[in-house]
Amino acid sequence: MKTEGSSDPLRDAVNLFMSYISETEATAAAIRGSSIFMGIINYLKHPIIEIKEKGTGFKST
Repeated sequence: MKTEGSSDPLRDAVNLFMSYISETEATAAAIRGSSIFMGIINYLKHPIIEIKEKGTGFKST
């Protein structure tokens, strides 16, 4: 990744902004990301458990 100005100043500004965001919020984003990841896993676990508990109840209808 080049540090000198390219032919696209908007892209340079976006890259600078994104690098600033990633540096300042790295820890917070990691915490949020892990909690979101665990939330998705917990959300995916519940329907599977419900289907296992109901068994073949869906096929009888």
